[in-house]
Amino acid sequence: MESQHEEANTKTKIENILGLEVKWIQGFTNKGVKFVDSKTVCYACGSQVCFLDLQTQEHCVFQNPGQGIGALTANSKNGIFAFSEQKSNPFIFVCAYPKLHLKNELKGTAQLGYTSLTLSNDAPYLGCCSSRPDHTITIWNWETAEPLCIQPEAGCDVTSLVFNPLNCLQLCALGSTSITLWNIEKSARFHLLIPRAIKLPAKDGSCADRLHSPPTDSKESYLGPVMPPSAISGLKEHNAEKILSKLFTKARLTPTAICWKDSSELYVGCEEGFLLVVNTESLSVSISFNPTTADAIPELRQNSFQGLAFNKNGLIAVGKGNVVHCLQINKAQINITQTWQLEGPVSAVMSFPDNERVALCSDTGQIYMLNPTQSDQIVKVLDYLRGNFVAATLLPTNKNICVSVKDSGGLQLWTAEGISISSLSLQAEVKSLASCPVAQYAAVGTATGNVLFVDLNNEQQPRLVHQVRLYNTSVDHLVFDQEGHYLFTGASDSHIYVLDAKPSKQFSCIGYTVAPGPILSLSTQCIRKDKEVKVLALCSRQEDKSPGGSLLTVLSLPKTNLTGPDCVDQYGCLSTSVLQESRFEVPDPIQSCILGDSEVFGCCQERKSLQTFELHSEDAGSDSTEEVVQLKPQQEVKGHLLGPVSLLLSPNQLWLASVGRDGFLRVREAAFMVTTHFILYDFLGLSSSVPKSWTGDRMSGVRDLSWPKHLECQLAVGGDSLLPKHYRSTLEQNTSPSPHKLPTWESYIELQCNHYRDGGTGCVSFSADSQTLITTGYKDGTLLCSHLSIKDADADKLKEAAQDMQSMGDFLESIFRTENPVLIGLPDWGQESSAVTEKAEEISVCTEAEMVDPTEQDDILSAPPSDPTWIESRREAVTKEDNKKYAEQREERKQTMKKIRTTMLKMIQENENTPEQERLELNEYNVDINKQKQLDAMVEQEVTKVKNEIKSGIAEKCNLQDDLRNDCWNSLKLKGKTIEGFHSEQKVKNYPLKERPRKELADLRQVQAKREAEKEACTDTLEAASHALTGSITAELGYSNSYIYDQLSLKTTEQKINQTVLLQDIIHRIKEAFNVDFDNFHKQKMHELSRVTERNKRIREIMVALKIDEKLWEPTLSVWEQPERFLTVDDSEIKVEKYLTVEQEEKDDSKKSEQQELTAAKVKTSRKKGLTKMMGGVLEKKIENILKVEIPQPEFASKKPDTDWSEEEKLAYEEYEKKTKELNEEKEKTIKLLQAEMATLQTASKDSSERFDEKLRQLFEKKLQCDMAIKQEELKSLYLIYSVQIEQEIQNRELELKIKLEKSVIHKDGISEVVKKHVKELQSFHDTYEGAVAEDKVLDKEFRKEFSTVPDDVIKQLFKLFKRRPKVKRSLQSNALKNLLKAMEELDAPENMPEGIDPLVWERFCHVRRIKVTCEHKLKLKALTLAEMKTFHQKRIDEESAAQLEIQNISDELESLQKEKNDLLTNIMLQVILNLDQVEVAPTDLTVDYSDSVLDHRKVVEDLNSTIKTLGEKQIASMVKYKDFRKAIVQLKWEHKKLNMQIEDLNEKDRQIKTLKINEDQQHVSVTRH
Repeated sequence: MESQHEEANTKTKIENILGLEVKWIQGFTNKGVKFVDSKTVCYACGSQVCFLDLQTQEHCVFQNPGQGIGALTANSKNGIFAFSEQKSNPFIFVCAYPKLHLKNELKGTAQLGYTSLTLSNDAPYLGCCSSRPDHTITIWNWETAEPLCIQPEAGCDVTSLVFNPLNCLQLCALGSTSITLWNIEKSARFHLLIPRAIKLPAKDGSCADRLHSPPTDSKESYLGPVMPPSAISGLKEHNAEKILSKLFTKARLTPTAICWKDSSELYVGCEEGFLLVVNTESLSVSISFNPTTADAIPELRQNSFQGLAFNKNGLIAVGKGNVVHCLQINKAQINITQTWQLEGPVSAVMSFPDNERVALCSDTGQIYMLNPTQSDQIVKVLDYLRGNFVAATLLPTNKNICVSVKDSGGLQLWTAEGISISSLSLQAEVKSLASCPVAQYAAVGTATGNVLFVDLNNEQQPRLVHQVRLYNTSVDHLVFDQEGHYLFTGASDSHIYVLDAKPSKQFSCIGYTVAPGPILSLSTQCIRKDKEVKVLALCSRQEDKSPGGSLLTVLSLPKTNLTGPDCVDQYGCLSTSVLQESRFEVPDPIQSCILGDSEVFGCCQERKSLQTFELHSEDAGSDSTEEVVQLKPQQEVKGHLLGPVSLLLSPNQLWLASVGRDGFLRVREAAFMVTTHFILYDFLGLSSSVPKSWTGDRMSGVRDLSWPKHLECQLAVGGDSLLPKHYRSTLEQNTSPSPHKLPTWESYIELQCNHYRDGGTGCVSFSADSQTLITTGYKDGTLLCSHLSIKDADADKLKEAAQDMQSMGDFLESIFRTENPVLIGLPDWGQESSAVTEKAEEISVCTEAEMVDPTEQDDILSAPPSDPTWIESRREAVTKEDNKKYAEQREERKQTMKKIRTTMLKMIQENENTPEQERLELNEYNVDINKQKQLDAMVEQEVTKVKNEIKSGIAEKCNLQDDLRNDCWNSLKLKGKTIEGFHSEQKVKNYPLKERPRKELADLRQVQAKREAEKEACTDTLEAASHALTGSITAELGYSNSYIYDQLSLKTTEQKINQTVLLQDIIHRIKEAFNVDFDNFHKQKMHELSRVTERNKRIREIMVALKIDEKLWEPTLSVWEQPERFLTVDDSEIKVEKYLTVEQEEKDDSKKSEQQELTAAKVKTSRKKGLTKMMGGVLEKKIENILKVEIPQPEFASKKPDTDWSEEEKLAYEEYEKKTKELNEEKEKTIKLLQAEMATLQTASKDSSERFDEKLRQLFEKKLQCDMAIKQEELKSLYLIYSVQIEQEIQNRELELKIKLEKSVIHKDGISEVVKKHVKELQSFHDTYEGAVAEDKVLDKEFRKEFSTVPDDVIKQLFKLFKRRPKVKRSLQSNALKNLLKAMEELDAPENMPEGIDPLVWERFCHVRRIKVTCEHKLKLKALTLAEMKTFHQKRIDEESAAQLEIQNISDELESLQKEKNDLLTNIMLQVILNLDQVEVAPTDLTVDYSDSVLDHRKVVEDLNSTIKTLGEKQIASMVKYKDFRKAIVQLKWEHKKLNMQIEDLNEKDRQIKTLKINEDQQHVSVTRH
């Protein structure tokens, strides 16, 4: 608090001397443009509010009393505008236009800022919405600064608030995803904010119903009651509804713009291209335009409504593009009546208060105006160039002109009043700007390293007259000296170039010097009495990573005579004879500095301070440039909070200005920075005098004074000052005379130009008279001009400074008269000349490249680029001159090199023909061994790099392999395997198992111990329950667990969880038991494979003996039976040749040689030799060897014919034939034996493998049984888990309903309190109203008494006039009574006085009538207020009833949920195993629906079936009896019918006989026959 108080005092002191006020501001950020009257708009510009007259294009600015501008709004009907601060705990300022005075300050509950503000038309209401964390919507009465109603947590995503222009008690809140209508209900002075959410359609235009509506009430299902998603998820309170709405609701349209219509309808534009119309009474939403329909207007189909505004011609709509449409809407039809095309995209649209014209705004700095009724022409009212301001300055040669540049390359000229004059596009990214004091031009530094010189004499048309490229990096710093001799440039490459600033010298580059590091700041100081120009460069060390620098380099140059040959060397570097350099170092890195007369002002951002360093003349005059002088700050004060900070000294050397990223402009008196006065007094009181050697300049180094408690003296240390121990500092409180006290450097005047959230302030510049400052915003694109007013300063100093400035001005004016005409006469820097020059340079370079010998390729590669810098051009010129000078020597060396090359080639060819032992290696012919080594090193480096990359890739893959192996293989206690059949396709897999976790085993032991205790406690019950259904076949397989609960005894959640643990243990035991059988069977297959292999070995021998070439059945193990083979790679799988290093090849060769030596060392024993000779190397003679035996034929049989044989020879041949026959018979027997043996072996292999396949089938069936048991146990476990989950969901739902019920009760109690309170207020106001009515009636009754002396006929006339009222518009505004009484003046005029009435009586009558009118007006107001209060009271009663009904519904639902919970605990689900003959439910599809089935005992079904069978037999017997009886009846009916037919036949015959006619002959014949 003390520091703040001291700072306030120092500011007060400096404010008495200096003052800062905003003159004008330029820029456009489009944060919000609002109409403040019928033709003027206001918008935020930097930290100020700017006003623009759209007709006259005049600007004015309102200086912000706070910090920054957050939200802005205005009302064109009453000229009120309001804006919020952009800081923590901000104020809202309500101001009036055009007087630009503050009406009120509103302090709300916002902590970080406001997102939106709005003003109503017919009432002094202001609506605001705060940002995080409270998101509060507040309605203010800005006249009284009273908050009418506050709604916290209501504007979480609100981006805009807009009052209904026809209803001040209704406003719309536009959010990023929603729209809410807020109604203000009032009762007298009480206000209440009621929200009404608008349900937007889905993105496809349909109703955004829930995708699958979660049930709102619990309904019984097969597995239990169905709970809503909030209970299932476990989410509570407001998070549940928010998340579930996103999950279960279709994506809704995204509103982007709203607009009120005169009929109080609300039009909503959406990002998806929909146009909606909202009825604010019923909240119904209708789609006026749907872009997804087939008949949609093509121009609007791809449109996104970003702005809407109504005018007389229709709805003006803008999208993301640069097209503006005028829409005519007739019910469900929409048509485009007009369309406008703009230069760029439009972001906002506003209708003028007259509803005829429209204003359009863009983010790029343009404001357009159009009048659709008169013409289609679009008028550009405001146009700012794109980009942010880099720098701006008032011209020293013309203080009425300001020049500015933007980073996009736009140069603009402004008048002293802030009116734009002209602009010039430099077609380059700009980094710096400086204006010349001796000619009217500006130097501009670009990002490509060019310095551009722009002539500004023609204010309407500035032109580029010269440019020079100095750097390959950006030109960061440009600065002229005060007298205009030189232009200094600086960049990050540490080069400082010196250019002649005079146009008469063609802006020639004099030379350069190199600083000790990248240049961070550059400033100059040129005093007329001195003969040199000083330049201060702030540099950072190359190794420093901090943003600041600690090296200060001071360069001193003479003002003249820099053109001599000794000034620069051949490369352009300034020589030490003309350039004096001194280097200093500061203790803390500073980010910027400025050079004064003999001091340096710097900004240290690490310490957040401004510092002063004194440069002594003896230090600056040091001859050694390598010596670095250490400086200590002479004074240090608080600086800017955010950096980097830019410093500037005024031309009169009196004021020091600083700007930073915090957005503040601060001005100090520079004189107080370098003057320090101390009065020292003897601590012991022995002396009051101070030696002169310790005062004045000697004391300027004192920085800090401290008082050690353990010493009896004061020690002051600072700079080079050391005070004696018996002196100390005092404030001279009780001694006299008191010292003269001056304002310290802590005193400053400040102005917030920009806000730190927008990047703060970039740079500052003074005018030539030091009274005007220009600042530029870093990122907000604003340019601000402020005036420095001097109120009460040292007159002598000001007079002296003015005289110096006048002298300097006269000196510069004389130079200006000479140099400026030269500047005007310079031609434009055209592209044509530069193109010709570049083309000539390219031709010359190409010609030289064609003529250069291949030996000079290195020179070509190192040639400068096509657009060289100045120093590169100098070096190239020097190189050309040297080449020309030493051309003969170069030619001789070239010829010598050619001869050497030819000789070397011949030697290499001869070397190839020499013997190999005498042949030399090619590298021995390298003349340049160092170059060869360099190339070899480069190749080796690249090879090493590639090897390292390959190794890292291999290591990465190996790590991935290890991870996969550990997760999927090593973590398995029992690996997964498969057993396949020999002949069948049968496969059986085991159960892969991992090691059971310790926690699982601990839980199992805990459950088993608990079950053991339970069994001991209730043995009878457990024995009785053991006969219940188990629900699985686990017991049949022999894997039962005595600890398993009976299904009917599972009641509590704990029991169900324990049952789940026991079921998991059973499943694990089943798997382990089957795996044991599987392992045994796998061993059996391995044994069988070995036996088949042995048989195949014998079969293969027999097949060789019998010379049978058939494929032998040889079973092997598949990769699924040996899964570890998946993890190994065989050499046969690698299809590419393996690369071996030299070491690996040597290692393989050594292994091969060792193997050969071991083979050769084997000595064959005599026993082995005997076996080989006698029995073919075996001890037993094999049966198949007989097939190899052959009896040799006698020799004579082949030499002579059989006729020449002797008897002995014949006997020998017969013996040969006999042995041959016996041998053949023996071979046949052997072949049959071998074939039989082979068939036996093959049959044995086949039988054994088939038996194995049969056993494998049995194992497969067992696996199926185990799978069935496991699935049954898992199903029971899942049922239990689900039941536990259902219980948890019911608990969540119960808790949710209780919380909801509690909130409803609190809401209802709040409404009840409001009702009770309002009933009293209503009754009290009703009594007041009745009294006012009675008073009004008394006035009527007292009228005749008041005029009792007047005749009756006159009284009648007066009474008629008494009831007469003027025809005025009735209103409830505060000035309504005033308007009414003003209208009464016409009725009170003497012309309306009846004849025969005394004027005094008429005056008295008028007075009484005015009292009556006033009373009636008040009575009407009270009647309306009473009706309003009754309506408010009735609404609250209705809300109370609705709240009571909601409480009742929640209570009923809670009661129903309790009932369902009890039913769930008593209605237990059982799992039973039924055979097919026990299921009598008809299947549907593939499954059976048991939802309507009943589970009964088998005996009940059998008894029922027996009864049905007995009854069926009885029914069949009765049916047979009925059938027989029915058959008899049918037979009788048939006989009866037959008899009836016979009777009919007889009757027919009788009738025919009777009617037959017979003559006499026939009668005679008949008689004769008879």
